[in-house]
Amino acid sequence: MVTSYDLPSPDLQYKNDLQIAALVHDLGKLLSLFGEADRNVDCMNTVIDYDDPGGASAQGLGIGHLAIQWNHDEYAYQKLRHSKLPPRVLAAVRFHSLREMTGKSFGPRRFGSEEVVITEDDMNRFSKHFSAEDVESHDFVDTLRWFDMNSKQRVDDIPDVSFADIEMIVGKYFANGQIIW
Repeated sequence: MVTSYDLPSPDLQYKNDLQIAALVHDLGKLLSLFGEADRNVDCMNTVIDYDDPGGASAQGLGIGHLAIQWNHDEYAYQKLRHSKLPPRVLAAVRFHSLREMTGKSFGPRRFGSEEVVITEDDMNRFSKHFSAEDVESHDFVDTLRWFDMNSKQRVDDIPDVSFADIEMIVGKYFANGQIIW
């Protein structure tokens, strides 16, 4: 659970949203259980095309309208988008692996042995497509990414987790605590 990070917003709803986002953001990785190649599931995604001829990527329309490589993020988003999850949680599910979605927590990053460098020009080109909702959810997505990136370390001690707390969090957003897949 979120306890010792300097959150951008100290309010309880922010913490609750961050907890449910942490629980569901990688549900799309279940694809690998159904035979999808790991390289397609567990990968960072990237913007494929900024200049869609249909005009869908017009500046300010929102990053959800850009052509983005399909991976576990988009799969989970498509499965969860009709739930009661708040918009910023859905944005975190959908964009937490997006290379161009950089923030204060990130500079150059490694993906496997490959360093992924997003230049300032890349960031500017990408951010021109932000809608007001994208701007609003950006810090939340960045915060989840910080936790996601810093939770990849192997530890000897497994934290004590209250399953009653997890059931309560999931129950707030999913009827009877069940995610309809």
